[in-house]
Amino acid sequence: MLILCGGLGYYIFTFMVAFCSNTKRNNEMKIVKKDSSIESQDSNPLPIKLNNLFMSIPTDEDLRRAYFWESKRIEGKEQQESVDKKRTARLKKLWRPKWYGQLEIKESILSLNTSKLRHWDQIYAVFQGHRLIWWKTSKHFDDGDLPLGQIIFTGHSGLAGLSPIEQRELQENELPLVLGIFGKGLKGQQKVTFLCPNDTVKQQLEIAVLDICNDAKND
Repeated sequence: MLILCGGLGYYIFTFMVAFCSNTKRNNEMKIVKKDSSIESQDSNPLPIKLNNLFMSIPTDEDLRRAYFWESKRIEGKEQQESVDKKRTARLKKLWRPKWYGQLEIKESILSLNTSKLRHWDQIYAVFQGHRLIWWKTSKHFDDGDLPLGQIIFTGHSGLAGLSPIEQRELQENELPLVLGIFGKGLKGQQKVTFLCPNDTVKQQLEIAVLDICNDAKND
């Protein structure tokens, strides 16, 4: 019995040694194959380049995200152009203005006490007949809202100069573009100071005011 157990023990021992040796050999072969595969990929970059190429192709979702804001900008621009065309057609057909467009305004009431000018406010103005009318924005004009103010050139009215106080309140680059007018306003006799976007607009408004004030019907 002892001899049998000793023989079995020796057999099991030799089997385990052989099994472990075989497993180690297989693992070493796998590592070698993996290393050779990596070396093969490094030596042949074409598959990597092809994979990178396919990965860089944008999907429909990528394109949608990339062009979403651009399409919104174009859509908004087209809508604004359509609104501007309708407004221009309405002005020319119904209002027949001498001038219309964007201005900035500083308003003061003619009185014995000199009031300090306020900050510039954006407005949309229309010069029609003997009146210069303005709204807060062109949209307010489109919607038919009541105007913020107007100057009627009748009686004592025309172009107004700037007082020394007003000149000190203005920036140096603003002075050549400032236009002062006075006439009958919503608050009685008023003087209004406008800032024109450029010299051309200022000259157009000056000519329009002078033509109206020199008209015999203005008296």
